[in-house]
Amino acid sequence: MNFDRVVQKMQVFTFLSLTMFAISMIGCGGGTNLPEGETGIVTGKVTSTAGDLPTGCSIVFINEGQAITATGVIGADGSYSLLMRGKPDILAGTYNVGVTAPSMELTEEQQNAITMGEAEAPVVDLSAIPEKYLIPESSGVTFDVKAGENTFDLELKAE
Repeated sequence: MNFDRVVQKMQVFTFLSLTMFAISMIGCGGGTNLPEGETGIVTGKVTSTAGDLPTGCSIVFINEGQAITATGVIGADGSYSLLMRGKPDILAGTYNVGVTAPSMELTEEQQNAITMGEAEAPVVDLSAIPEKYLIPESSGVTFDVKAGENTFDLELKAE
């Protein structure tokens, strides 16, 4: 694998990690109370025409009207259940939807070794996640969560 490809993948990994951190901070702040309104439960399955998703990917729903997010870890079979502020109650409304790459936790020692060029950065194969799905607001995918049970299956289509 050439050096430019590794650097490019690390840049994508860093961007996605920072994005997930920002999303989790927005979605987790202020306790567990949601704004007033009906809630629903959202489950489904994510598949990709480009292959199997990397282990640990998440589906992310960002409410169009409020800075509220819901996320669900995608299982090996593609299934997920959304959580919002740690609970399965998802505020009804329209959401932009995306899929994030798995986050990798590195020890400080590992981070230093990579920075000093003493070790190679881990590489996550993101080929099964077409780029357009990595940012929910620009993915072009929306879903209307309604009160009660909701099923949302998403097929990631290679461009």
